[in-house]
Amino acid sequence: MANTTEKERKCIRYLAREMAIEDRLIFQIELMLDEELSALFYELKEAWELYPTQRNTTSREPRLSKKIKPKRKIYVLVAVLTLLVLGSFYFLKPPLNQMQSVSAHEGERKTVVLPDSSVVILNAGSSINYPREFENIREVFLAGEAYFQGQKDLNHPLCIMI
Repeated sequence: MANTTEKERKCIRYLAREMAIEDRLIFQIELMLDEELSALFYELKEAWELYPTQRNTTSREPRLSKKIKPKRKIYVLVAVLTLLVLGSFYFLKPPLNQMQSVSAHEGERKTVVLPDSSVVILNAGSSINYPREFENIREVFLAGEAYFQGQKDLNHPLCIMI
């Protein structure tokens, strides 16, 4: 094998199916273009076909690992990418109706501006919980005392839950 030329090595690798699919396609194109390579290939192919193809499976020589077929690689890649995209949508989407909480400690008053621009002044020791965005009903939860300057909206009433 040490005295073989590059063309002979290519032919042997092709016949032994040791080339990747891309290399096999390139080699087939080279066979059509290079008459010397083509003649050498068919000469080696005739000799190759004379030898039996059955391998001794009990020998200790290492076996080539199974390669994943190109079509299967594409399907696996598409499945993995689909899972990544769907997973990123699931984990990166903002939580619905996430609640805000504001408290006024003893001896202080706090002013809170709600998402609809209503103003709430919390008295000492009071707290308010409200969603980051209001939907149909503007609902807030109050514990303690507060003064409300609500924005008028007849279609979306402001409900204060005590």
